Amino acid sequence: MLAPGERLLVACSGGADSVALFYLLREIASPLGVKLSLLHFDHRLRRESSRDFRFVEKLAEIFRVPFYGGRRRRGSCGQKGLSPEEAAREARYEFFGEVSAKSRIPKIALGHHQDDQAETVFMRLLQGTGLRGLQGIRPVARSKGLTLIRPLIEVSRDEIRKFLKKRKFPFREDRTNRSRQFLRNRIRFELLPLLERKFNPRIRKSLCRLAETAASEVGGLDDWIRKCWKDWVRSRRNGRILLERERFLSLPGILQFRLLDQMLRALDPRSGLDFDSWKKIERGLETKRFRMTLPKKLDLTLTPKQFSLQKES
Repeated sequence: MLAPGERLLVACSGGADSVALFYLLREIASPLGVKLSLLHFDHRLRRESSRDFRFVEKLAEIFRVPFYGGRRRRGSCGQKGLSPEEAAREARYEFFGEVSAKSRIPKIALGHHQDDQAETVFMRLLQGTGLRGLQGIRPVARSKGLTLIRPLIEVSRDEIRKFLKKRKFPFREDRTNRSRQFLRNRIRFELLPLLERKFNPRIRKSLCRLAETAASEVGGLDDWIRKCWKDWVRSRRNGRILLERERFLSLPGILQFRLLDQMLRALDPRSGLDFDSWKKIERGLETKRFRMTLPKKLDLTLTPKQFSLQKES
C-alpha cells in the first residue's frame, strides 16, 4: 500500500474510523519517510457538518500537516437523478480527484474497515450481485488516475474504538450512522446481529472471507482475459472492438461474459455488463443477426461472421 518516501492524502471525516487511520499512519509515517496530508469534504447533509470540517482542520493544525478542505455546492443533491447519498459520494470523489491533481499526490488512504466490508458484501448479496460485486471493498483500488488504499480493511470497528479509547483520542460522532432510514444501518444494527445470535457468531468474518475468495477468482479470470486479448480481439480502432463470431461462440458462457464485460470497460471504464443485459445477449447469440444498445451509448452487433462493440461518437 505504501512505499518509503511517498506522499499520501488521508481522507478524514472526523469520525472514529478515519481519525484512527490518521493516528496510526502518523506512527509509521516518520520511520518510512511518508509525508501525510489531511483531506476533508463537507457534504452539507447535516447541520453539524461545519463542525466536522473545523475538527479535521484543527487536527491538521495541531500536527502541522497540509489540509485540503472542500464543500459541496448547495442544491446539487438532486442532479443526475441520484439520491442525496449517491450525489454526495460522487461529489466527494470528484473533490478527491481535484485535490490529487492540484497536489500531485495520486494516493489516498480511506478508513474502511472489516465491518464495512461485511456490510457491503451482504448488501450486494441482497441486491443479487455477480462475482465481481462480491469482491466488496478492495484493499487497493485504482480509478481515474487515483490509487485508493484501505489500511484498516482487516480491522474491526470494535478494535478501532478500543484503540481510540485507550489513547484518549477525540473524534466526531455522526448521528446519521445510527439512522434506520439507510439499508446499510439496518443491516448493521438489525440483520447482522440477528445472524450472529441465531446462525453464525462469525458471520462478519465469513462475509469478508467470501470477498477475498471472489476477488481471487475475478482476478484469475481478468488475468486470462488480458493474456488472451490479442488472440481474441481482431481489431480495435475508432471506438470499435471486433471479434470473430465463431471464436467468441466457442468460449464457455462464463468466459464470453468476462470477455464482453472487459470489452465494454475498454470502450468506457464507467460501463460493465449486468446480469439482465447478459441474458438478453445470450438469447441473441442464438440468432444469425442481433443488435442491442447498452448503457453508456454502447452498441453491440452480431453478424454471421463478426461480433462487434462500438461506442457512439
